[in-house]
Amino acid sequence: MILFLGDSFTWGQGIYFEELLKDGNNINLNINHQNISYKQDIYRKNFHFPGLVSKHFNKSYSCIWGNGGCNYNIINILENLENQFYSGIANSIEYFVIQFTCPSRDHNSKKILSFENQISKVDSIVKSYDKMWYGLSWRPELGEIIEENYNNNLVPITYNNVTYNNFEDVLSNDKDNLTLNSKYGIDDFHFSKEGHDLIAKSIIRKIENNNTY
Repeated sequence: MILFLGDSFTWGQGIYFEELLKDGNNINLNINHQNISYKQDIYRKNFHFPGLVSKHFNKSYSCIWGNGGCNYNIINILENLENQFYSGIANSIEYFVIQFTCPSRDHNSKKILSFENQISKVDSIVKSYDKMWYGLSWRPELGEIIEENYNNNLVPITYNNVTYNNFEDVLSNDKDNLTLNSKYGIDDFHFSKEGHDLIAKSIIRKIENNNTY
């Protein structure tokens, strides 16, 4: 099994709108994204990057339980895996894919004193399970730290012959409809199918290069 933890980018917010948008239908952007239909949820699972990566490796996967999140939430899940699943669950996880979100989202920042500690905490927990983690970052602040101090864990994103360590810089150079906004002009800057495909291919390439599959 592959465990994916992150925020709304990992969960796949908005990708289920594509079926409606491609046919010119109107959508409601203010929905509760946890309350999408069964059909929309299946579409999300088929095309968000966790689903694409898992399909490529023919592995089952688990993802964050709901849309959104913060880095402290990721750490809390990792620290309490056996309480949330069952004793020995870490043994069934072949590797962890961690997408760090905006560090300012941490409501429990007193427990995590710096950006560096957010990453080092994840590193130490996953190492305690004797497993490998692969890191992505929405923002450049954490992407730079992962690249400098945890390069073997970083998932580099190569787009138009330039390699990035975070989503934000990739999307600021988007020329291929990587977001719902650039593809359909709606007020949602999450990944389109093209964006999820780019991230999935980056993760697959990193895992295969590390020969951990």
